[in-house]
Amino acid sequence: MAGSYNLSEEQLMIRAMARDMAKDKLAPRAAEIDAKGEFPWDIVQFYRENQILGMPFPVEYGGQGAGALSCNLMIEEFAAACSNSAHALADHWLGCHPLEIACSEEQKKMIFPLLNKKLVAFSLTEPEAGSDVGNIQTRAVLKGDNYILNGRKCFCTNANVADYVVIFAKTDPSVGTRGLSAFFVDTKSPGFR
Repeated sequence: MAGSYNLSEEQLMIRAMARDMAKDKLAPRAAEIDAKGEFPWDIVQFYRENQILGMPFPVEYGGQGAGALSCNLMIEEFAAACSNSAHALADHWLGCHPLEIACSEEQKKMIFPLLNKKLVAFSLTEPEAGSDVGNIQTRAVLKGDNYILNGRKCFCTNANVADYVVIFAKTDPSVGTRGLSAFFVDTKSPGFR
């Protein structure tokens, strides 16, 4: 098949399925979403109903266990039909990725089932640091059993629509970037804005 680039049968199937979804569901809404400048909530609901939000998560956490290439094939097909709808999904997956890398098994069992239905934001960039992680000024200080986060972020992907946000903060400034931690924060937490 031309353009298959040695994709597996499963990857070819995911790409074909994504192409059909994009043609049937995303393309008819694309112009209206662009014209109104709205977040595609109906498309996000479609993602929820079709278990697309959790596609990259392992099956044991309620996901589909799709690899990065399969997820990227889906994003590519969705973007061809509606860039905003594709962006909403890619932004969610961006917020999920640090959790996939660093969470304990117990945390994954708690968090990933939530993110099969709820949106997450990714919060790294700061006004004074850009995307220079070594210069992040946001601090996280342990008080009792909880961390208190203080700082300012900008370009927080999905921030205005997310239920949760992954916030990068310094827990130990004396060790540079090794003193950074990622925190999974409910956007309804006291003091969050």
